[in-house]
Amino acid sequence: MESRSIHRASTFDTYNKQSFYFPPSRHVPNWKPIVLQTWYLMMMIVLTIIMIASIELLYQLSDRHMLRKGPAPIGGGLFSYIKIDQLTTLQFAVWKYLPTLIGVVYGILWKVTDEELKRSEPYYQLSKGASGALAAESLNIEYHTVWSPMVPIAALKYRQFVVAAGGIISFLASTSVPIFLSVVIRVDPSQDERNTLPDNGKNEIKRLVVDAVWTRLVEVNLSVITVLAIYVVWKLTHRRSGLLGDPSGIAGVAAMANKSHILMDFRDLDVADENRIHKQLAKRTYILHKGALWQAEVLKGADVDRDAYAPRAMSPHPLLLRIKGMGPFMFFCFLMLVLLPFMVFYPSANVIIDKAPWIITGISILLKSVWELLEKEMRMLEPFWQLFHRNAESGVLTLDYSATIPGYIIIKALFKGHFLLAWVTTVTILIEVLTVVMGSLDAQSGEESNLSSSISFGLAITIFVLVLITEWAVLHLRRHPFLPRQPGTISSILAFIHQSKMLTDFEGTETESTLQRKKRLERIGKSYGFGWYLGRDGKRHLGIDHEPLLDDYKFGEDPRRAVVDAPVGWERYDSAG
Repeated sequence: MESRSIHRASTFDTYNKQSFYFPPSRHVPNWKPIVLQTWYLMMMIVLTIIMIASIELLYQLSDRHMLRKGPAPIGGGLFSYIKIDQLTTLQFAVWKYLPTLIGVVYGILWKVTDEELKRSEPYYQLSKGASGALAAESLNIEYHTVWSPMVPIAALKYRQFVVAAGGIISFLASTSVPIFLSVVIRVDPSQDERNTLPDNGKNEIKRLVVDAVWTRLVEVNLSVITVLAIYVVWKLTHRRSGLLGDPSGIAGVAAMANKSHILMDFRDLDVADENRIHKQLAKRTYILHKGALWQAEVLKGADVDRDAYAPRAMSPHPLLLRIKGMGPFMFFCFLMLVLLPFMVFYPSANVIIDKAPWIITGISILLKSVWELLEKEMRMLEPFWQLFHRNAESGVLTLDYSATIPGYIIIKALFKGHFLLAWVTTVTILIEVLTVVMGSLDAQSGEESNLSSSISFGLAITIFVLVLITEWAVLHLRRHPFLPRQPGTISSILAFIHQSKMLTDFEGTETESTLQRKKRLERIGKSYGFGWYLGRDGKRHLGIDHEPLLDDYKFGEDPRRAVVDAPVGWERYDSAG
């Protein structure tokens, strides 16, 4: 069986026509990260059910006067007050901050799971059967540079329902749930009702009650999350990842590819875009077998639709790292910085917060979702940025920021000396803080203490200023493209290493852990870079290899040609603009 699955042909042309046999009964390993293991997902499901039960209990206690006896306004609600200063610090925090804080933390827990689902999906596709998976559904796919609201749509296109379910869960948990929780506790009577009372109701008893409409909306969202999470658990227990360990970084891909002839499919793709890579790989299916990537079947001409699932050729540089994308984002943040004081302190503009308090939290959620995309693009590119500057230490090959736990990524980046990425991820946490404090900005309604309103407003303004400064720094330092294409897919990395001599450093490492590979590379003691190198075939190639390389890479230039060709269809961003 093994001799058939690793059969090698004497020439590429003969080999390229060969299909390989992998028995359906073969053993498929099933390594999974902690957040995709059944116990963790079941814990999240139980947590979600507890949240549904808790908010319903609070609503019933508030609505039926079970906490505070007596007729309204003396009884009912969670707390009561005449002046806001009568509430204790704990009561005020439970009202203004705790619901949103719970929603934010809950969203982060699901977002980590979603990131791992997206990172693992290509390997699940490569391990799902004996006939392998199309490159379009595995090697050529990545979700990290897709804006989170669009992930479910992209996943449904490829019929990857687990990713779609995870994307919906993450979207609801990190957007709808925090927004609804931020307004689930309201003041009774409302501001409009108090305005009809003598002295605008300043001397009337006010109750904090759990709103029926927002309660039901939270429960509906949490119920949808529960159903989808049960589906994810069921699906993950009925399929195997094919992984022997964490496939972290460039080293993880190199370890899988050093043993087979899969790299021969990537000839002449050094500077190719996603669409060209797709067309060159379209006639084969691929499989993950015993920790290594193999070609599985050669598809007949009639069975090949070269345009099926063809990826759109993206710009070589992510949108939010270019003026075209970062410019509008900076304008939005500047506009919010200007408008926020008017919305908070001017009665005519304050009506937005008073009539639709969820809008102000929604703004911070929108900011967070776009910023997370920027952070993911930075995380994806960081190892290549270090290699681009040449003579990078070997640890950069095992470096993988794609699914690092929030918070820990700051420590990890600081330890590696990647200070810009560390600061960008720090701002991500500050934006989470912004989401919590934005719900406590209503200084005109009498529902905020002077201290809380001042602190919340000061934090919000400070965070918006830091966001703008960081956006400028990112655009100033990283707006120039330094790769011929974005490196998010497995196939993109394989095209960068297909003739690299460094592959010999990974012989026999397909069954090793990331830590073992890291120690092996440290023992070898080589440094690595991205640029032009002399490949194993004796020709000049662009990609990753150990030093010394032949030359640096300059965007749009190919020394293999007599003249310098500009990249077709893309602007040159290596100018000052």
